[in-house]
Amino acid sequence: MSTLFPVCLTLHLIALTLMAGTTLVDFMAYQSLWKIITDKKELSTGLLQLMAKLPRIIGIGAGVLVLSGIGMMALTNGVFGEQLWFRIKFGLVVLLMLNGLLVGRRLGNKLRSLVNTDGPVLLIKLLRCAPSLPDFI
Repeated sequence: MSTLFPVCLTLHLIALTLMAGTTLVDFMAYQSLWKIITDKKELSTGLLQLMAKLPRIIGIGAGVLVLSGIGMMALTNGVFGEQLWFRIKFGLVVLLMLNGLLVGRRLGNKLRSLVNTDGPVLLIKLLRCAPSLPDFI
């Protein structure tokens, strides 16, 4: 193996850390949003603007994760692809990506549009929408 394998492995671990850390920040921001959304509309709008940027960071991390994983697979001639743990990991990663793309983006957009609504209608719409929103968007 060349020195390219350690580079791919390092990038893979950095991307994993980036995705996990950003997901944790997103979770904490989401929990904070529900605490302040009815009392401090300006603060909740700013928090939503921050949360709107987090999926892009997660996407960059996911892209680097996938590309560095493909690079490691190419450098090792697919040795890991035959192992059960890798197949399970790969399936879980695909499911997480699909969940974020299909469910999370749609619900996040719905929440942002509700917060942009002014007046007392906001609280009624949010309380009606809250049960369908998961803890994690």
